[in-house]
Amino acid sequence: METEHHVTRQDVVWNMAGSTASAIASAVMVLGVTRIAGAENGGVFSIAFSTAQMLMMLGNYGIRTYQVSDAQQRFSFGDYFWNRVLTCALMMLSSVLWCLFSRYEWEKSIVVLLVSACRMVEAFADVLEGRMHQQYHLSIAGKSLALRTFCYSTVFFASLIITGNLIVSSCAMLVATSLCVAVYTFPNERKKCAGRERTMPGNVLQLLQTCFPLFISMFLLMYIVNSPKYAIDALRAEQEQACYAILYLPAQVIALFSTYIFKPMINELTKNWQEKKFHYFFGAITKVALGLLGVTLFGMLGAYLLGIPILSLLSALDLSSYKGALVLIMLGGGFSAFASMLTQVLTIMRRQRAVMVGYLITAGIALVIPYMMVRRNGVLYASASYVILMMLLSATQFIPIATAAKTFYSVEK
Repeated sequence: METEHHVTRQDVVWNMAGSTASAIASAVMVLGVTRIAGAENGGVFSIAFSTAQMLMMLGNYGIRTYQVSDAQQRFSFGDYFWNRVLTCALMMLSSVLWCLFSRYEWEKSIVVLLVSACRMVEAFADVLEGRMHQQYHLSIAGKSLALRTFCYSTVFFASLIITGNLIVSSCAMLVATSLCVAVYTFPNERKKCAGRERTMPGNVLQLLQTCFPLFISMFLLMYIVNSPKYAIDALRAEQEQACYAILYLPAQVIALFSTYIFKPMINELTKNWQEKKFHYFFGAITKVALGLLGVTLFGMLGAYLLGIPILSLLSALDLSSYKGALVLIMLGGGFSAFASMLTQVLTIMRRQRAVMVGYLITAGIALVIPYMMVRRNGVLYASASYVILMMLLSATQFIPIATAAKTFYSVEK
């Protein structure tokens, strides 16, 4: 890889555009379904989307940051490509098994499968965009994500308004997503990234083994984040599911800030780590963490003052009794963004096992805490359980980085 390249303004702008479009689409789709088709359909779509997001972790296999930071090219792009084909196939098999295990009604199962298929296509596109990111074409990857998100969300809502049917609308969304990847993402990857390295079947399997801790961690992350939703799904009504899903949406603003700042830094942080420039490496991480703290506090204040009226207006639901829950969710969103950033840092440092240990600990707690709390007081306690889990996850990711920083600072020249 040509390390003399640098991140450009276009890279930053289009990364922001793609990340924002993706986050807004997630929020708008849950709100829109609730507004257009009612709270019950909103709850069904929310759990379908959350399940698809969790299964997408199998499709992505936690490889994006590892792929981008593979400056030594330990694995070829062909290895990454065929690895992704395999993991996407496993993702769809898992979505079928999930529906069977959950014993959903057939309409709900079809929605889950269609939304999962759409996210599977997104997972496949991610390996192409990761290739462009690795070779300093983050702007093209951002354009790809932005265009695809705009197209599938527009088609989804147009179909929902016309038909009022979640199954038809989800099918239309899948078709739109697939067309965008075929027409834009794949041709641009081939055009911008010259060379098609040979694939070694053994390397594909070795990549699975190397990144297995990251896959487990990312899969568990989606379960951890969504465990309050699953507790509500098991113990409460669909209407409460829709309310929690809507309250959760503003927390994504904090995650967006982390994505805006951190994703364009991955190439440079990788270079600093490999060149043992630990002062710059850990200094940059500290600055991003302080920025996250500021955004979180500002977000909590905004949620307290304006959040409930705005969300109630957008969703057509009465959320007036959930102000405390919203503020808690914003706090949890800050810890979630912090933990996600630290996970990527540990990936650059090639500390995958440390990442996995932290997620296993938190996931074990997530099997119990949300269900205990949601049983007592629904949405409010679901929000509190989310904060607890995100704080624990942040701590488990921070400890190995702090230990490494103390060690490496002492040897930096």
